[in-house]
Amino acid sequence: MTFVHRPRVVLLDEPFNSLDIEGVEMLTAAVADVLARSGAALWTAPVGEEPRLPSDRLLSLDDGRLSAQ
Repeated sequence: MTFVHRPRVVLLDEPFNSLDIEGVEMLTAAVADVLARSGAALWTAPVGEEPRLPSDRLLSLDDGRLSAQ
């Protein structure tokens, strides 16, 4: 439902939890649509999870400090 109103920015917290392959594909396509409209997506993932969404910046939060990788 997040993408129904064509948001310019989406915030996703561990978006791949509990998704099957079809769900991952749908989410990836929805995020690609946001990016194609010059929007932005910010998503979080636990340490060690491989990035599955396109990104132009990777940041890490360690002991309350945000750092670029």
